[in-house]
Amino acid sequence: MFFQRFRSTAAMLLFVGCWIVISNAASAGLVVTGSQYSMVNQNFPINFTELETLTLDGSVKSLGGTDLTVREVITPTANGEWLEFVFERPAAPLAGNPNRFWRTDIFDIKVSEPIIFDGFQVYWTIDGVAVANPGTDPFGLGDPIDNLINPSLGKVYGASFQGSLFNSPLNFFTSLSRYRFILENAGMDSDAINGFRLGAHLSRVQSSVVPEPNSLALFGTGILGILISLRRRRKEIV
Repeated sequence: MFFQRFRSTAAMLLFVGCWIVISNAASAGLVVTGSQYSMVNQNFPINFTELETLTLDGSVKSLGGTDLTVREVITPTANGEWLEFVFERPAAPLAGNPNRFWRTDIFDIKVSEPIIFDGFQVYWTIDGVAVANPGTDPFGLGDPIDNLINPSLGKVYGASFQGSLFNSPLNFFTSLSRYRFILENAGMDSDAINGFRLGAHLSRVQSSVVPEPNSLALFGTGILGILISLRRRRKEIV
């Protein structure tokens, strides 16, 4: 069991999460192309709930009857793959009300076999380019790191870690308690940002390892740091 905890504050600013429960699926890749997932957005740029198909081919999909779009991107690695959700608008800001709470939830990403969730990263973009030189969070939760998929793309907020074994489906979330305040305190221009990327790294499981399906993982991060906790449950997760 991997367990690591960094200093947190009463006003946690940004959360990136993943919790995983039991499911069965079949596909050549680690995530199941053609399966459906749900997205629930708050103030991003409006409140909406939508059912999407996981195409994984970079197809652009409109969301919530707005000009916000999403596409899913897979980047293979030596022992797995990065799954990224790329959100974009033609013009900033991403939040309908930049002074309020902002959140996206992605539910029911199905995987074809037990996987190890062992890395994540998030970052904001302007016209598809990562925001240059994001700053240190005033709450002291950490520093930006090199992009884990391609270091030449700039800095991101995230981490690689030992990880643990899980089955599907996967659920991710990201939230900012006050969109403009948090981004600008990290040196980013919320009135120029019109894109956001959320990525998770999934590794294949060695054949000698048996997954423990009765596990629950919750990953959270402050803008410039990481709060990671792991709890194991003995009762079946429904």
